Amino acid sequence: MPECGHNAKHLGFPFCNPESRTQAFGELTEKMTNRMALWKARNLLRAVKMVLIKNVAQALPVYPMSSFILLKKICHKLDAIVRRFWWKTELAENSNHFIALKSWSAICTPKSKGGLGFPKFADINRALFSKIF
Repeated sequence: MPECGHNAKHLGFPFCNPESRTQAFGELTEKMTNRMALWKARNLLRAVKMVLIKNVAQALPVYPMSSFILLKKICHKLDAIVRRFWWKTELAENSNHFIALKSWSAICTPKSKGGLGFPKFADINRALFSKIF
């Protein structure tokens, strides 16, 4: 069986425990940003955005989240990317300004309590990683 190198990857993520987790999982935020940029070009309804966020955006990092504990900084970046996609309506890519009509923590509350049920990435990471042990 051949020996894998120090920088070996599986499904696009480090096979072994990476030296710099910020650098290793920076690709994850880039992948999420690129995917959202494809959708941002279209004027989508909120219902369509909700389906895209729940079924695609939150599914992208499932493998690395189930294998590694991601830094809070990475989880916050992923939340920020999704939050910006949810609230931003104009096509101006350079503008980071948007009007949030409700706080993100209120949106992330369960549907039974009046939210939309978007889980935060730190909670997803904790739940997936705890299934290993």
